[in-house]
Amino acid sequence: MATQPSQPADDSAELALIVELLAAGVVQEFATAEQDLIAEVASLARQGLAAPVGSAARLDMLRRMQIAAHRVAAELRSRATPLARRVTDEAARYGMAAAQRRLAMLAASHPSLLRTLTAPQPEPVSAHGLASTVAIRLDLQRNLEDAAVRIARFGDDAYRAAIARAAEAEVLHGVTPAAAQRGAWDELMSQGITGFTDSRGRRWNLASYVEMATRSAVQRSFNASHRARMTAAGIEYFTVAPHAHPCPICLPWEGAVLSDRFGSGLTSALSTVSDERVQFEVAATVDQAIAAGLFHPNCTHTLVAYLPGATRMQQRSEWTQADREAYRAAQRLRELERRVRAAKQREVAALDDVSRARARRDVRAGQAAIRAHVAAHRLVRRPRREQRDLGNG
Repeated sequence: MATQPSQPADDSAELALIVELLAAGVVQEFATAEQDLIAEVASLARQGLAAPVGSAARLDMLRRMQIAAHRVAAELRSRATPLARRVTDEAARYGMAAAQRRLAMLAASHPSLLRTLTAPQPEPVSAHGLASTVAIRLDLQRNLEDAAVRIARFGDDAYRAAIARAAEAEVLHGVTPAAAQRGAWDELMSQGITGFTDSRGRRWNLASYVEMATRSAVQRSFNASHRARMTAAGIEYFTVAPHAHPCPICLPWEGAVLSDRFGSGLTSALSTVSDERVQFEVAATVDQAIAAGLFHPNCTHTLVAYLPGATRMQQRSEWTQADREAYRAAQRLRELERRVRAAKQREVAALDDVSRARARRDVRAGQAAIRAHVAAHRLVRRPRREQRDLGNG
């Protein structure tokens, strides 16, 4: 009996869950270390600044801040390799398992259309898939080590905020010593440990950078093993299933057919392929789509097997004004969450009651703005993202 064409089903919901679960552990390690270090240097600053100028306690403040920062950095650097290995290996296993399940479903519904389908049991990772996983692991390991190295400089940053920058503001802008000190310190504490720049030139603080890098590595490892297993089973073409909330980078690839055949001669933006069952258009190779932005950090799209003549494709969507507004509203929510986290950080690290009270008011104002924004745009509020450690503590 002939099989009926079916719409592509994907594993994006599972990938989103895997990304959340695996990234949470890594973010917790770094975010907790950052919060503990901030609390420690704040305590050292209060002690040092309460001592007379020129006293041993004040002169020793920089050394003690540096020791604290270097200790935390060394601890995290030692954890970078096992953390990177664990999350990328687990993501690869999840991707392989998801592909196995999807292949079993395809074999049951379209048994005559797949040339080589193995039984749905665990398969060894192919050489290409293994190389991809190792490369992704090493990339994440370097990112985590870089983050740890940057932490080592936080002791110097904290001392300058408490002493040098405050003195500079007093001289250059004529503010009182107390106000200059409070402004410099609050600015540093609200930002946390910063100095991280991604390949697109965007600046991040520590927790957000580690979260972005880890989520990206988990997603890439899942998709690499998922794709390798599909390819080993004879899948030559893929598509990207529609997503509930696509971004402008990924939307053009939803519903497009992508080729996995390396060196197939697909050099133009659009090529027509004649299969024994049907003629269809291939938009690009998978690697070309990735180079153009598909599977960017925090993306949860996955590749879906495209079977010529058996996969019924949905009509491709255009980026509408409604999509643009929804995307901007989601980005605005992320900004408001960052403001609340920054205010909570200032509250914990405040040097005096005045700064602490001001930060507490900013927390309440930020939370009120989030409630109003969520209600106005029918978004889902995730209170954990308003926590100082992104809710991973």
